[in-house]
Amino acid sequence: MLRVAFDMQAGDPGYDACREEYLSRYAQVLLQDSALFERIPLLLESLEAARLPWGIVTNKSHALAAPLCHGLGLQPAVLVGGDTTAHRKPHPAPLIHACFALAVSPGDCLYVGDDPRDIEAGRAAGMQTIGVRWGYLGVERDIEHWGADALIDEPLQLLNCLKLA
Repeated sequence: MLRVAFDMQAGDPGYDACREEYLSRYAQVLLQDSALFERIPLLLESLEAARLPWGIVTNKSHALAAPLCHGLGLQPAVLVGGDTTAHRKPHPAPLIHACFALAVSPGDCLYVGDDPRDIEAGRAAGMQTIGVRWGYLGVERDIEHWGADALIDEPLQLLNCLKLA
């Protein structure tokens, strides 16, 4: 976000101070305008009814992700933050960590993402990948070229991928 907003990246003069200021302000307004995407609650209800564990792997720090999940009423079986492992996505380590926590094989998982880094991480972890046409797609919107195993237009289409619909 700092790269896009301020044309700054790690190592640039003033980056660390700007990052700390941003994170401090972000934490203060974390739940102010946050909401689940439409139909996500129905999707999660369906997953839970089918007794399929689901989790969240984010590059957001765990200290920010946990209160955000709590405030939105989310109860993932596993929550992996960007600081949970030594690497962040697109490295597969966070996804492998989530699988270990759930006691499931990566090959038995679907990883759903709204960014090319998600698909790269999922493929590197040995998971099937689903690219979504909603979310925070950022500047890279050429989703057909991300290499996902499937693409979906809205959350409940995931149930088809899981053979639950």
